[in-house]
Amino acid sequence: MWALFRRNPVAVFFALALHLILAFLLVTGGWSSRPASGPVKGAPVQARVVDASRLQQAAQRLADAQAREQAQRQAKLRAEQERLEQLKREQQEQQQRLREQRAARQAAERAEQARLEQLKREQQEEQQRLREQQAQRRAAEREEQARLEQLKQAREQEQQRLAQLEQARQEREQAEAEARERARQAAEQQRQEEEARRKIEARRRKAAEQKRLAEEQQRQEEEARRRAEEQRQQELEAQRREEEQKRHEAEVKRQAVEARRRAEEKKQQAAEAKRQAEEKQKQEAEVRR
Repeated sequence: MWALFRRNPVAVFFALALHLILAFLLVTGGWSSRPASGPVKGAPVQARVVDASRLQQAAQRLADAQAREQAQRQAKLRAEQERLEQLKREQQEQQQRLREQRAARQAAERAEQARLEQLKREQQEEQQRLREQQAQRRAAEREEQARLEQLKQAREQEQQRLAQLEQARQEREQAEAEARERARQAAEQQRQEEEARRKIEARRRKAAEQKRLAEEQQRQEEEARRRAEEQRQQELEAQRREEEQKRHEAEVKRQAVEARRRAEEKKQQAAEAKRQAEEKQKQEAEVRR
């Protein structure tokens, strides 16, 4: 009954009104009283007949009200269906626009990924070249160390031999020792010139690295601006935020690799400085001897 009232309250109201009218007629009509026997006194009582047309009119009004209510519900239903269809079309158009934007973004991301791969290959080639140069430098240092050791041994042997020779030969050996010293100084000067050339090459590589770092900083600034643009687009698509987060993690990993590479270069520079200090100590020791 309550569900019927919520669904069509007008029909329930008319039905209750009709039942009340019928109950009122039953109560006031005197249907259960019997006619008194005997002669009738006074004016005769005329029976009042209920007009059935009124009941039909009331039923017709009730049916009309129900029909109007049904028509209103159908009109509302059609309007709601039209609104849903319009929303569905708008949603489809929105999805199409999102698919197009997603395709454009994926194309840009593929291009960016290709550029990052190219930078990674160039970085690997640069690291390989540095390793080869370091290997060559270490080999040259070993050869130089072996040559110095041989010179030292030869000088010691020569000193022992000079102690056993006569005074005349000592003068000649002294001249030969001076000639060898001049040759050694010439070789040392040549080595120092080679070391100066290596330092110039190192400074040139450092300048190239600074230039590359400046370009990398500029690229990071462009990346920051692009992230800001992508941040504004996050209101239209939640999935784009995840892609941006992944890109950011990749950038953080790349920066970590770059930091490790810079630390390795600093270690190499420290090793180079240590080697130069050792060579300087060797030179001082040679001068003292």
